[in-house]
Amino acid sequence: MALKIRETDLLNSYKKATPEKRLSLMLEYYPDFPGMLHRIEKKTEYKIKTEHENIRSRSRAELDVRVQTSFISNPTSNEAINNVTLEEAFKTGEIDMTLLKGMEKASEYAETIRMISPNLKLSIIYLK
Repeated sequence: MALKIRETDLLNSYKKATPEKRLSLMLEYYPDFPGMLHRIEKKTEYKIKTEHENIRSRSRAELDVRVQTSFISNPTSNEAINNVTLEEAFKTGEIDMTLLKGMEKASEYAETIRMISPNLKLSIIYLK
């Protein structure tokens, strides 16, 4: 089924809508709504991780290629911690703003995470 609206437009409409309009949007796009939420969640996750990596690279004055350094840290564990923190944020709707520290679109990411909260996911399950 072809969508009558782009995902980003639907997301923006949903964020600005009243509760009644939100329900109307969910019902109108119900067959595609759960998949769209999942894609929006994954895109937001990817954007956050990418921006986080860019901030880290700029702070070390890297030229887009990571070179082994003598810094005492464990990038694998740092990435794992960030992944778990981000996953928890999408599960609970609450985000630790230190994860978004220094990001240009931090408020947009936080708003998207809160919007794709468990309440919205549960309401979709309930409508089935």
